[in-house]
Order: sequence, then structure tokens, then C-alpha cells
Amino acid sequence: MKKQIIRIARFQAVLLTAAVFVAGCVQIPAEPEKNPASGGEYDRSAALQCADAVLRAFQEKKYELLKEVLAENLQKEFTPEAFSQSFLQLQNTLGTIHSFEYRGELKTPVLKTLVWKVCFRRTGSDDSVIEQEILFRALIAPVHGESRVIGFGFL
Repeated sequence: MKKQIIRIARFQAVLLTAAVFVAGCVQIPAEPEKNPASGGEYDRSAALQCADAVLRAFQEKKYELLKEVLAENLQKEFTPEAFSQSFLQLQNTLGTIHSFEYRGELKTPVLKTLVWKVCFRRTGSDDSVIEQEILFRALIAPVHGESRVIGFGFL
């Protein structure tokens, strides 16, 4: 039990460090870009789809899904190798993503901060099914007129 608690604490420290590092890699525009199709700020549903794609990428172990929605400079930092390493850490510590549910948006200027509740499942040492819920945060901003993920992490 102590080993598991230490692994979870170590994993959370790695994720927090990665989230801080990754979120700091993108320059946020001074003012929100306008979406000509909607006549206003960029489309909220596009932001939801971007963040949803990040979770599906980790659920299905498909880096391509993630790469499609990442801002260009984040793609350079979060490589396929970094994705594989993060995926393995998630799987070893929490299990696999069983389900996720959008919980809401935090009020922030310029970018959208979206929050999900993510349910992980794994098999315990006694072959019992263990479920654990954790929060996921995605930072979405307009980049060249399109919603892009500029940071994300499990909290």
C-alpha cells in the first residue's frame, strides 16, 4: 500500500511539473482573436472538441489525436516519446481511462480553462477492480483563428 501511495505521489509530481512546463511554452495573444464564422470570440464547441481529443488520445493511446489539437510549439515539446512516457505513467499509476465527463469552464481572460472528471480503472493486487476519479484541466486558446490546446494536465 505504501509503495502505491509513493507511486501516486511521484506520478502527480511529474504531471504537475509537466503541466507547468507545457503550459508555459505558448505565448497567449494579447486580445482574443475573432472567429469570422460566429461574429464573436472563437467557438466554445471547438474548444470542447480540442480538449476532448486530448482525453481520447490518452484513452485510445493515439498520439495522432493529440497532435491534431496541440498548438505548434506544444507539438515540439510534447513529442510521441513524451506522450508514450506519460501514457505509461498514467497506466502504471492510475490504470486506463474508463470514462470522462465535462464538468465546466473556469472564468479566465483570453483563453478557455475547461475541466473534466476522469474515471480510471485498474486491477488491484487481489484482482479486484479499482476505480479512481481525477480532474483534468485543458487550456484552450485561439491560435491563427483556430482553437488549440496550449496546456493540459491531470490535477
